This record gives sequence, structure tokens and C-alpha cells, in this order.
Amino acid sequence: MRSDGRRDVIGIIFSFFLGLMLAAFFGIGLHTFYPMPAPYDEEFEELYRREQEVRRLAPDSGLTEEQRQRIDDIIAERQELYQARIKLQDRWARNASIILTVLATAAMAISLIRTTLPVISNGLLLGGIFTILYGIGWVASSDDALLSFLSVTVALAVTLLVGYLRFGKQQQGTRGPASAGPVPGAGAGSPDLAAIERRLAELERRLDRAARALDSGDGP
Repeated sequence: MRSDGRRDVIGIIFSFFLGLMLAAFFGIGLHTFYPMPAPYDEEFEELYRREQEVRRLAPDSGLTEEQRQRIDDIIAERQELYQARIKLQDRWARNASIILTVLATAAMAISLIRTTLPVISNGLLLGGIFTILYGIGWVASSDDALLSFLSVTVALAVTLLVGYLRFGKQQQGTRGPASAGPVPGAGAGSPDLAAIERRLAELERRLDRAARALDSGDGP
């Protein structure tokens, strides 16, 4: 009994660890084959160099009006590039969330397949849940509130569907048909059996009286 409990604990730990490893595998694979874009690095460096050049040529009395205007123009260009980078990264976060949700759904679907190793199935299910949470985290970091809501809605729907298919039907399958009530006359003390015994006893008494009557009639 103690060994069975220890085996169950080890199985739970293994399933949890397998889920974490699967989520890490999906996350690292995403960044390897579909990395986050970081464009305009050279443009940022060029703008920074130009700003430093303007400040280096400034007189000791401070920046002139022309130099101050050039620095303002450089800052405006840098802000435009920064906004363009944010848009690209938000688009990447949306696509990454979709990819992770698809991978998580596939892992959860595989966990529904009947297997002789429940710890593997449970690990795949946990890995899918962790991957969905990871994908929601990426899309939640963007500024698109509607996209974040839709992502969470899809993740919730997938989780509920998999939970129903995994646990709902399993619970229904374990419910056997309603146990039948006691069969009349099945026990020694049931009313039907007692009535039969009384009838047999009454029949024996009648046969006994009839036999005594015949014996008395045949005598001298």
C-alpha cells in the first residue's frame, strides 16, 4: 500500500515536470524558428551617431537654434522608428500566440488518446495548459485589448472542451448502470419464501390427516 502511494506521488511529479519541459520545448522552438523581430537597429545607431555629432560640434555657450532643431528632428525620426518597431512586435506577439495555442491544442488532443501510461497523458495535458498560458502572456503584453480578449476566449474554450472530453466522458464511462434492487424471494428471510414454506407445511399436515383417515377406515 505504501509503495503504491509513493508510485502515485512520483507519477504526479513526473507529469508536472513533463508538462514544464513540453512548454519550454515549444517556447524555445518558437524563438528559434520564428524569433521576435528587432528591426531598424542600424537606423537607430545612425540617428544616435548624428545626435552625438551635433552635440560635439556645439559651442561652449550651448546649442544653437539650428543645432537644437536638428536634434529635435533626430528625436522625431527615432520616435517614428520606435513606433514602427512596436507595431511589428505586436504583430509577432499575435502570431506567436496563435502558434502556441495551436501547439497546445495539439498536445491536449494527443493527451485524450487512450494509453497504458497515464503519466505521459497527464504530462501532455499539463504541457498544453502551460503553453496556452505562455501564449496568453505574449499577447497580453501588446497594446491590443481586443486581441488579448479574443486570445483568452479561445484558450478558455479549448481548455473547457478538452476538460470535458478528458474528464466528463471518463466520469460518465465509470458510472455503471443502476444496481438492481433485491430480487424477491432471493433471501432466506424474504416474505415470498416464508409464504411458500407455510404452504408446504400446511400441505404436509393435510396429507398427514388424509393418511390417518385412510388408515382408520381400513381397520375392523
